[in-house]
Amino acid sequence: DRFHFNEAAKVIYDFTWNDLCDWYLEIAKTRFHSDNEMAKDITRNITIKCIRTILCLFHPYAPFITEELWSHFKKTGEPDLIITPWPDHEDGRINDTIEKDMKIVQDVITAIRSVKSRMNVPPSKSSNLLVRCTTGQGTFIQSYEPLLRSLANIDDLSLGPAIEKPPRSATAVVHGMELYIPLGGLVDLMQEKSQMNKRKEKIESLLSGIENKLANENFIDRAPEEIVLRERQKLKDLNDELLKVDTNLKELE
Repeated sequence: DRFHFNEAAKVIYDFTWNDLCDWYLEIAKTRFHSDNEMAKDITRNITIKCIRTILCLFHPYAPFITEELWSHFKKTGEPDLIITPWPDHEDGRINDTIEKDMKIVQDVITAIRSVKSRMNVPPSKSSNLLVRCTTGQGTFIQSYEPLLRSLANIDDLSLGPAIEKPPRSATAVVHGMELYIPLGGLVDLMQEKSQMNKRKEKIESLLSGIENKLANENFIDRAPEEIVLRERQKLKDLNDELLKVDTNLKELE
């Protein structure tokens, strides 16, 4: 009713890119590769339903391309997209519990991917995962085990309150669960340690230069404000990076 077309477009875009493409289609692949024909059919129908609805929502913004795509997805006898009824909002299909559960699963998968990226583990390399968690959390994670194995590229999965952190393993904490990824065999530990120490020396050198500059009253008084702010932001970013490098080095010990 407020005609905030730009806000509506962003919501539709974010859903399409983040929820549908980044997550749902990746999850759907695990169903399509399974032997469960009923699960395949359900997933296929949901995917088509989502695409059809998205085309309707995007039509006011991109009428020509959505009309062309609609011709491949419309049912026999259906009208063109321009005169197709606007999608209904179906409250009965909203399940807050499932959405909260899925958010936890997404956070766990994202954390695993982030740890691997931080430690320069190639995405194509599978890893083992140990999770220190409550019995209830372990049961929850096990119910989504196929997704974890597929989307986070996990081999062996160990869960429970008695899990101990293995030596030379990377760590992440998600929703009260401690995730451990053993790094042995995934990366050349000595080479990674050497590269991180070199990066640490470089960061410390850059920090020293910026700190000296910001301690110079002549620079603060005479430099344009945006330059001073830029240097302070660099200082913050480098300190953040230094903290990450120190964390990574400790995990390699």
